[in-house]
Amino acid sequence: MRLISLVIVVLMVTVTLTAQIDSTFVRHYYPTYSTHPYWQSHPIGGTYAANVLETYNGDFCLQMLSVYHTPPPEVVTFQSPLAIYSRTGQYQETSFGPYTDYDVICGYYSTIVQDGLGGYLARDMYEHRLHRLDNNFHYVGYVPLTSNSGHWGSIRDIIKVDDGLIILGSISGTYSYAITKYNYDLAIQWECYINVVESWPIRKMTTTSDGGFLFWRGGHTSSNYDYFRATKLSAYGDTLWTKQMITPSVQQIVEVNGNYYGFVYHSHNNTTAELRIYDFGLNFENENHGAPILVIPTYPLLDNHMSYNEHPFYVTRTSDNCIILAISTPNAEIFKYDSDLNLLWTSNALNYERMGRGDHPLLELPNGDFVYCAGVSVYPRVQIESVALVRINANGNYVGVEDDIETPALSPMITAYPNPFNQELNVELKANQLSLCKVEVYNIKGQLIDSLTLQDNKSNWMPRNLASGVYILKLLSNSKLVESKKITYIK
Repeated sequence: MRLISLVIVVLMVTVTLTAQIDSTFVRHYYPTYSTHPYWQSHPIGGTYAANVLETYNGDFCLQMLSVYHTPPPEVVTFQSPLAIYSRTGQYQETSFGPYTDYDVICGYYSTIVQDGLGGYLARDMYEHRLHRLDNNFHYVGYVPLTSNSGHWGSIRDIIKVDDGLIILGSISGTYSYAITKYNYDLAIQWECYINVVESWPIRKMTTTSDGGFLFWRGGHTSSNYDYFRATKLSAYGDTLWTKQMITPSVQQIVEVNGNYYGFVYHSHNNTTAELRIYDFGLNFENENHGAPILVIPTYPLLDNHMSYNEHPFYVTRTSDNCIILAISTPNAEIFKYDSDLNLLWTSNALNYERMGRGDHPLLELPNGDFVYCAGVSVYPRVQIESVALVRINANGNYVGVEDDIETPALSPMITAYPNPFNQELNVELKANQLSLCKVEVYNIKGQLIDSLTLQDNKSNWMPRNLASGVYILKLLSNSKLVESKKITYIK
């Protein structure tokens, strides 16, 4: 599914939220008919939590992965809506996209980082290239990158550091990769060129506590054993060491105080599974590490929607040199371990929650609290999810009152008939307690066409000099969107 010319209807979601103290909260976002008439009704549709990040002014951004489609003739494209919340959890607005004035652009973001210039850079996990976003997360354009090693074939990872950006990617026309350090203006500081064979693709890159970088690559040898290789770079791109033919191939690696741990998820059957943790020792001295030092029994992962580049669990090093591990099981759990893998606490703030599917679904705050995004089943055992922004304190405790999920109204507040219509449309509003109500008419491009005056909760609308097509009625109360309704005009 790729770009097809279209102008996206950019509608903001208005959710009434009550401010909490700056400690812990849960905020839900659930795309409904009022959010966007066509957002979730497609059979392959769905909206899932991906990442959480801080904005330049200290707000929180909840980034999602979703599917947008138009009415017939149908066009489908992957999208990344971004919902902004204040520091205390108050909903601000949602930016749909990426899109331009002329096109909807495929943008399924696995990573978003601040670009150091007031905007953001996002990595498209399917097209493996970077998008530049402005300060309001609106799409600006693709990012042209240069490399001393040739033309970039694909971008596999991006990490923001204090004075620039680290890009991991493949070199076009080769089996080679490069790790390149850029200034914020995208001038090259240094570059490490990596020769690999086709069966040993680079899996991932991570930072180390001494300011360096670790990347690992894995594959299957001719004898069908699963190996991987790990390479450590200094903060200046110098190769410090490479470890060869380590088994088993791990999915995640984290370093604490110079000691490296590898994480592997293993499923026994449809009912039981476990997460295995291996100790590679100081500077990866334990190449033959033996049995796992810790095995965490868990439910089978909620992976029926996982793509090949989405992770079933998340692991990171904290500012106090501990380890945070989050596992997407039917009741997702977050674990905190010290540097010797002694369990400090475990947290499960919500029922039926799944950690976000991006590369950074959890954010550590300066005071030791954590904010994370999750998918939350609205009804158990049913694949309907809201997405939530959750805050827990430094001890993993959630304290607060959960907001109601924004769900579609059981019965519409606004009716319009006949629909389709070809002359006059009758609009009626049910008796309600809303104040300062008005009805606005928009075209499929999101442009305001007309505004209706309600008398006794009724109004009539007759299009003038308009083409046949789909239009949208929006019911607003105190300038906030309450409900939307799709109508069809036929000349």
